[in-house]
Amino acid sequence: MNPLAYDPPVHEDRELAMMTATERTAPRYPSWLSWLVLLAGATLRLFRLGEWSLWEDEETSIYFALNPDRPFPRSFPLYFFLLGRLYALTGVSVYAGRLLSALIGILTLWLAYRCIRRFCGEHVALPALVLLVLSPGHLFWSQSIRYYVLVLAFQIASINAFLNALERPSIRWWALTIGWLLLAVATHTTAALLMPVYLIAVAWRIVTRTLGWRGSRGGLVLGIITIAMASGAVMTLAWLRPMFERPPAVLPLNLLGKFACYAGLPAIGLMFVALVLSRRASSSFVFFALLATIPLAELLILQATSVWYVVWYHGLVAIVGVVAIAGYGWNELAQRAPRWVLTSTGVAAVGASAAIIVWYFTTAHGDRPRWREAATLLARNSVGPTTTGTDITANSPGVIAHYLGVPAGQTMGHPLVKTAIWPRALESVTRDTWFVLETRRLPPEASAWLSANCELRQTFPAHMVIRDRTVVVYHCPGR
Repeated sequence: MNPLAYDPPVHEDRELAMMTATERTAPRYPSWLSWLVLLAGATLRLFRLGEWSLWEDEETSIYFALNPDRPFPRSFPLYFFLLGRLYALTGVSVYAGRLLSALIGILTLWLAYRCIRRFCGEHVALPALVLLVLSPGHLFWSQSIRYYVLVLAFQIASINAFLNALERPSIRWWALTIGWLLLAVATHTTAALLMPVYLIAVAWRIVTRTLGWRGSRGGLVLGIITIAMASGAVMTLAWLRPMFERPPAVLPLNLLGKFACYAGLPAIGLMFVALVLSRRASSSFVFFALLATIPLAELLILQATSVWYVVWYHGLVAIVGVVAIAGYGWNELAQRAPRWVLTSTGVAAVGASAAIIVWYFTTAHGDRPRWREAATLLARNSVGPTTTGTDITANSPGVIAHYLGVPAGQTMGHPLVKTAIWPRALESVTRDTWFVLETRRLPPEASAWLSANCELRQTFPAHMVIRDRTVVVYHCPGR
């Protein structure tokens, strides 16, 4: 079934009826322009797709797709099933895995545009699409062998069904809301962050008396189901948590700062313009404002309670809310500001976003550590699976093992490459050892020891805005 199918109402649309005269004079865009923007987005997501090095989470995705009986892929089976079936057809390939994500990422651009256009109008949807296309975070996950854009696709389909259910309450739309959300949760449990957005949106509609009895009854059933799903999601996350090494503590401002940078600072800025200048909160505006903020608030709560190791992209769906509200912000400027202000803002927003995209494709090397180049250096020095008398220690041992020729289904825990755990990694240097390390994960005392006792063979720089992913390779002769 088309996730964006819609039954037109028999009465005048409620949002259209509430439009002010100013909103009726919103800028109109040619119909071909959205297709041009989508084409640009597709081109960016397919560009240089196979050139970047694998990074740690991509390598584990490949491993889990080939080992679906492990606890982690059993908890989030859908993506690993799809990736495994793809590899059964194509063979294990970095390009094939990334192409799957890129195609899904392109689909999410179209889904988000259609959903926002349907409930907010073309004057909001087109600038929102431009900002989503230029979002560094959406671009990165569309080029990564991970499940987040698949989660996002199911979440957008669920959002569309939910908004339809609010406008035209029916069992069909409530069922689709839950059905798409279940698929999202089966892809990754953090999709459950969307559930409180639904509950608060329904509560707001009930309080403002813009939701009839049928809608309120459906919302009540949705609430019961989503609370049960959310409880199951929290229990799953708590069960999986002990399986992972504890990462460094992340400050709340650090989490929010990374979200803002990867969502796109121009989008964040235009979102605040809308929140300040908009004088009438339509139901669509309120929903997307909730979507932009509630998942981030949930991440902060999860972080404070230590239920799960949260990172900004667990709330990736919030970017859809951000760009939608930013679309409202652009529309406010189009109606209120002089043309030169609007033109300057547009040039600055697109220019700043484009500069980050250029950075991503050049000096940032796809915002990834250059493990492949480092492994190539080891291979040139005759270090590999058949080497004896030599140890290899790395931050991402599975990736290095992959590039040194270990079969993709055997990389996790393979003895060829040891995990860099400080200071144990230095205490065990008793024979010829190579260290392949990401500098941001290298403690100062370890860096000083390596500089004093080993030879720095090569540095592989990679810089992206607030993230330094430079890799260094040290060679330590045996004692």
